[in-house]
Amino acid sequence: METIGIVALLLNKFTGLKKSAKGVRWAICFCRALYFFFDGTSRHLCYFDDLQREEGYAAVVQMPRRQMASSHAMKRFFGAFRMFHAVAFRWVLQQLFLWRLQQQKPGSAHIDHRYHGPG
Repeated sequence: METIGIVALLLNKFTGLKKSAKGVRWAICFCRALYFFFDGTSRHLCYFDDLQREEGYAAVVQMPRRQMASSHAMKRFFGAFRMFHAVAFRWVLQQLFLWRLQQQKPGSAHIDHRYHGPG
């Protein structure tokens, strides 16, 4: 995820969302949410508590255990999003789609100059 810059895109589009400086960093929450969706083992938010206790899982996702967000932190994270944030998510997905299209057929895709993927 760091290689393609998805977390940087998300943080850029959702800068004003976090109201408090305390708690888990938003970059970590975005990573944890994406890993949760990619994994698909559970659909329940309480699964974050199980993953938080798993030393092996923390090693696999290369995240220190102290940074593993609990289910309560993730509920606050998901609760911060409203319907009007859908436009920002669509923009991020469009940028990733266009970047990937450029990787497949470089001569046939127009890329928005604000994002060119890694490097």
